[in-house]
Order: sequence, then C-alpha cells, then structure tokens
Amino acid sequence: VLNFGPFGLAVETTFKTKANYSDCSFLVDDYPISKISLHLTRQTANITGRFISAFSIVGDSLDAESALSIKKLNGILSDATASLIADSQLRERFRLKVLEFKDLFLRLQNDINSFSIDTFSNELSYVANFEDQITLRVSDYFSKMLSPIYDQIKEAIEGLPPKELNKYFDYFRKNVGEIMYQSAYAHRAFHKPKGYAGDYEMMNHVYNRELRGNTLFAKCLQRYFVDEPAGRAVRSRESYLRNKIKQCLTDFRGEDIIRIFSVASGPAIEIQNLFSEKDFDTKKVEIHLLDQDLDALKHSQRKITQLAILHGKAVNLHLHNLTIRNVITEGLPLKE
Repeated sequence: VLNFGPFGLAVETTFKTKANYSDCSFLVDDYPISKISLHLTRQTANITGRFISAFSIVGDSLDAESALSIKKLNGILSDATASLIADSQLRERFRLKVLEFKDLFLRLQNDINSFSIDTFSNELSYVANFEDQITLRVSDYFSKMLSPIYDQIKEAIEGLPPKELNKYFDYFRKNVGEIMYQSAYAHRAFHKPKGYAGDYEMMNHVYNRELRGNTLFAKCLQRYFVDEPAGRAVRSRESYLRNKIKQCLTDFRGEDIIRIFSVASGPAIEIQNLFSEKDFDTKKVEIHLLDQDLDALKHSQRKITQLAILHGKAVNLHLHNLTIRNVITEGLPLKE
C-alpha cells in the first residue's frame, strides 16, 4: 500500500490487476483493520516493471484514522519490547537500585503534594514561610538520604567500559528523569535551552534560591538542587569575588579610572550586589561585561541600571557580545 484514505487507496504490485472489483482485508503490519470493497480506477507500470494501481473504495469507507493509529501503536509496542530486552541486559543490581530510587521519589511526591495550603486565602508571607519550612526539611532529608543511594548506584556500574555507560545513564533518566526535572533548575541543566549548561538564567536559580515549581514537591526538589554543595560553592564564589573587587578598588583608589572586566559574565551578580552596597563608590569605575549570550548581557544591563537608579549611583557600563573564541583569535575591542 503506497497511500490510503477513507475513500481510496493506491498499491504497488508485481502483477497486473485483472479484476475491476475485488473484496479484500485491509491490514496494518498483519493486523486486520477492516473489510473493504475496491473498484479499480487506474493502473500504470513503472520503470521497474511493477504496477501502480489506484482504487476507489465502494460501500463502507476505510477507517483511515484507526489504521494510522494502529501503525503508530505498533511502533510504540515494538519500541517497548526492544527497550525491555535492552534493559534486561543491564546489571541487575543497578536496575534494582534505580527502581528503589524511583519508588522513593514517587512515594514522597504523592505524600508531600498531599499537604494542602490555601494560597488564595492566606497572606503571601504565610504561604512563603510554609513553603520555606517544608522545602528546607525535605531538602535536608534528600541531602542525607540520596548520597548513599548515589554511591550504591555508582558501585553497581563500577568497572564498566565508557562506551557501555550511556546505556546505564539512559536507563536512569528514563526512570527518574521526569521526576527530577520537575525542578526548574534540573530541567534547565538537562535540556539546555541556550545550548549549553550554566547559562545566566540557570545561574540565577542558584544565586536567588527561588522556590520555582508547579507543585510543593517540585519546589522541594528545586531547594535540594540549588542548596547542594555545588550550588553553595557558586554563591560563596560570588561573595569571595565581590570582596576581592572591593579590596582592589581600595588599593587603587588614586587611579583616574578603575576598570572591571568580567569574562563570561552571565548575570554579573557580583556587580549587581556591589551596586547594592552603600560604600561602593561608582564614580571612577568603568565596568565591561563580555558574554556570548546577548540575553545575558541585556539582563545584566537592566538589573545593574535599575540598582544604580535605586541607590543614586553613576553607572559606566560597556557590553561585549563575544565568544571566548573571538577573544582568543581576535583580541578585545578595547586594548587597555
């Protein structure tokens, strides 16, 4: 069958059709869909010597929608069988640990989402405090419970050649991914809407620690991810860097112009926070931000300008939409 619809179809055969009318069964991958009556309307031979025949369907029309659905369903069932066979070849201990992990998450998801709070009747501060307390407690639980499970999963795949590991990663994501990706941070880290991990919006998740999520459980996951050691290290780095900049500004106080240049600046949170500090004098400060993402530069410009206006500070800000490759091969637009 080359193509079909409710009222006709076209077939390719090795023989010439002799009868003008014929009754037949319409099958999809050997699965019977319906009985149909055909009337031959046109027949031609192609260059390979095969025959293309066009038929109109007389009487009851063909349920084309069911046929297409069965075709799609057969593909789904075939993929499911292939996936089952592939999964059975993975190490049993690994599969068991992943499924235990999944079971824990599903039970917690159902139980935590059963907590109800009327977000319309209660004050925003009350709702925020409620969610803060719940997510902190669950995040702490995750930190203590998940590390041993991660270690057990890691042990279960120890010694595998690198080319085999992707099968195990796929199995983990298939079973746990969509649960974990309820966290806005984890979702962005995996799906990479900007094409790479660590874009400015992902960094904002870590810096701002906002409880983003459609459910209470999703917000618990978000709190867990942004408060893990890696997230805390990012926030500590910002504080460390900001203090270093302030020390440099103190050391070079006599200079006419002090230039701050941030490479791969992202949201430039350390600059934002500097503009929020009372003792940060911006009169002699010239700030340059370089990032390959134009949206990151626009975001930083908007935030820094808003803070400058809010705190009555001068702002001398220059934006450079360049990649690191540009800098290495062509240098910077400014030579100072």
